[in-house]
Amino acid sequence: MKGTRKKTAGSHATEPVADAGNDDLIALLDALPLPASVASESGRLILHANAAWLRLLGYASADDVIGRTVESFIAPESLKKARDALARGRATGEYSRENRRYQLVRCDGTFIDVEIAGAPATLRGTPVIVSLLSDNSEDARTRHALETSERSYRAFIENAVDAMIVHRDERIMYANPAGLKLYAANRAEDVIGRSIWDFIAPESRDEALRRVKAITSTQMTLPRVRVNLIDLEGRRFAAEAHDVQIPYEDGIAVLTTIRDLRPTEEAEAALRESEERYRSVVSVLREGIILQDADGRLLTFNDAAADIFHIGAKDVLGETSISRDWGTIREDGTDLPSEEHPSMVTFRTGRPCDQVLVGVRGPSGVRWIEVNTEPMIRPGETHPYAVVVSCTDVTERKQAVDELKEYKAGLESLVAQRTAEFEEASRAKSQFLASMSHELRTPLNSIIGFTGIMLQGLTGELTSEQRAQLEMVNRAGRQLLGLVSDVLDLERIEAGRVELGIEEVDVAKVVNALADTVRPLATDVGLSLDVCTDGAPACVRTDRRRVEQILLNFLSNAVKYTERGGIEFTASSMADGSVAFTVRDTGIGIAPEDQAIVFDEFRQLPAHRGAKHPGAGLGLSISRQLADLLGGRIEIASAPGEGSTFTLILPAG
Repeated sequence: MKGTRKKTAGSHATEPVADAGNDDLIALLDALPLPASVASESGRLILHANAAWLRLLGYASADDVIGRTVESFIAPESLKKARDALARGRATGEYSRENRRYQLVRCDGTFIDVEIAGAPATLRGTPVIVSLLSDNSEDARTRHALETSERSYRAFIENAVDAMIVHRDERIMYANPAGLKLYAANRAEDVIGRSIWDFIAPESRDEALRRVKAITSTQMTLPRVRVNLIDLEGRRFAAEAHDVQIPYEDGIAVLTTIRDLRPTEEAEAALRESEERYRSVVSVLREGIILQDADGRLLTFNDAAADIFHIGAKDVLGETSISRDWGTIREDGTDLPSEEHPSMVTFRTGRPCDQVLVGVRGPSGVRWIEVNTEPMIRPGETHPYAVVVSCTDVTERKQAVDELKEYKAGLESLVAQRTAEFEEASRAKSQFLASMSHELRTPLNSIIGFTGIMLQGLTGELTSEQRAQLEMVNRAGRQLLGLVSDVLDLERIEAGRVELGIEEVDVAKVVNALADTVRPLATDVGLSLDVCTDGAPACVRTDRRRVEQILLNFLSNAVKYTERGGIEFTASSMADGSVAFTVRDTGIGIAPEDQAIVFDEFRQLPAHRGAKHPGAGLGLSISRQLADLLGGRIEIASAPGEGSTFTLILPAG
């Protein structure tokens, strides 16, 4: 009850009731089974009554008695004696410590004979009177209560965490286990009987002497005070002491409660050391570190952050993100409002911000920083109580990225320019090839035609030497015409100007016709040519002329690169319904490292008969591209000295 006034029937209370609080004196009285109460110095108001006092007088709650006058509990025949005793005590400052018999009024109106022992005390700076009651009508119960009180009192002290020392006339009469530990004593005999001054450091003795005089004269309690003590091993340490006057045997003694401050000071020192380490680590980081509390105030601002923002760290501690112009801008160069700072966003949302690019204007221009924030949220809560902000200077990186973007843009422009030039060159090449095709084919066809007429004898009989020479001219003309045709085919394919004529193609008819065309060439060099179309589909939808061009290239290469043995030319159906045209020879074969290049333009393997069958190396390249246009593919299987197998696979549809 703090500073309240209470008025009950039969009382005329007007004095303020002191705060009974959780004081050591109150705690001690409440632990006693002996009835005890605390009254104001005037003796008029009840300020506190323990449970035993309430039980003795039949009250259920302290609220029923606190604030009432003391006289309202005294029977009429004892009232004058009580007033006289109170007057003597107030006049002399000394209350009789001899038990006096009084008759009190219980809650139900009955009377009870008691003996009261009174003593002055101080409660939170206010003088009071402490009264202890004993019920004379029940001596046995009183003795039991006293014994129980003593046991409870001793148990309370023996198990207390704080040291409790009872001293009288400056000599220690008792020390609880915590007190023995405090003084580094192994036995009670090491402490009992010794002077209290043996354990008080010189610098604290004047204050201790003043307190001893006060506690043994006019005051019953003294407030806590910090003192320096010395244990039996000579170690000095800080402690907090609280003195209470207590009855002891035939007089009074002082109960001093002592709290060892060493654990607290060690914890505080460890905390300070931890904070210093934290500040030291944060201060040397190259990354800017900022810590803000729930109100957005800056609690930590390391040197790197101060350098980034061009602000002294000490100048901004205690400020918030919106208390000044931080000179921040967005990536597009517009000002970044304070409420959009990543830390303020995290405070509002409770979510971190990652890799936010912010510009900071400074004397040397704009510096770009990458900001990350992390909310600090206590368990069970959703709103951050603090936010950690980390800032990394990425100015050089951003400049490099910007330069890369400019280079990329320039490169794209250059590529576009070169592409246009290439397309123009391609058009020029196409025009050139078209022109050259006409210019070359006309004389070549004339050469081939006239030599053919002469070889047929239409212009007269030829000698053997003349015939041999004309055959060489005719053959060279045909080869040159084939080369021109290959170059033109390649150009058309690359330009996407090849038009396919898809139709139903008779598979066996195509195979046999091609075999008839190549067989004389194979026979001339002593090679056999076997054909097989068993198991092949009757027809396939494709471009007949392009298929014949591919297969004729396979057959020509087989004749060119085979010295002995023969050639197998087959057509068959595959499991997925596609059609496979296969040309297998017994020629020189192709090494694995060469198989990857035989389809390249203008690449060919050396002819095994020298220059007898020269070529430009375009046949297989054109064949592969034509196969792609037809929706098919070409497969190769070969090994040096074991021949080669080329297969054209076309979809059935």
